Order: sequence, then C-alpha cells, then structure tokens
Amino acid sequence: MIERQKGEFKIFAPKGRINNATIRFLKKRLYDAADETGCKILFNLRFVDSIDSVGLGVLITAHKMATARGGMVVFTDMSERIFKTMKMLYMDRFLKMSPDMKGAVEMMR
Repeated sequence: MIERQKGEFKIFAPKGRINNATIRFLKKRLYDAADETGCKILFNLRFVDSIDSVGLGVLITAHKMATARGGMVVFTDMSERIFKTMKMLYMDRFLKMSPDMKGAVEMMR
C-alpha cells in the first residue's frame, strides 16, 4: 500500500483486496488520518481488486469520522466493477466518489 502526504492531502492507495484478512494493515492509519480535524483524504482504488463487507465497513467509518471533524474522504479511480457494486449498495449517495484524482482534488476545494 502506498501512503503519503502531498500538500494538504493524505493519499492512500492500497493494492489487491480490501477484506477481513488485509484491512488490519490499513485500518489504524486510515482512522488516525480521518480523526484529524479538517482532514483531506484521497483514497485511490486504482489497484484494488475487490472490497468485502468488512473492508467497506472500515471505509464507511473513516468517512463518518472525517465528516464529523470537518474533513473529507474522497474515493477515486475505482474499477468499473467496484463502482457498480458501490452503486448497487447505494454508496454513491453516501460516500464521496470521483472518477480520477484531479476530480477528487476539485471536490475538496
């Protein structure tokens, strides 16, 4: 997983699957970032193959934490399959999503 700071943005870019077995490597770092007042988190899903319900729960919790502290998480660059799944679960109405990083940055300005 790539994790870096670029200016005011914290960028997470995991690879492979986000599931019960792998989420422990991401959860604390994501929650710590989302717990910062006014955080701006870009969560790039370009290299993610799948997300299970446990992984989705962590992403939703991070979104809620950031929002409660005046921050924002934008999920970006997801595959068509993951995007369709998110829409099927109505996550597009709840989570902030952008087709690319440029659009995600614009959402946060």
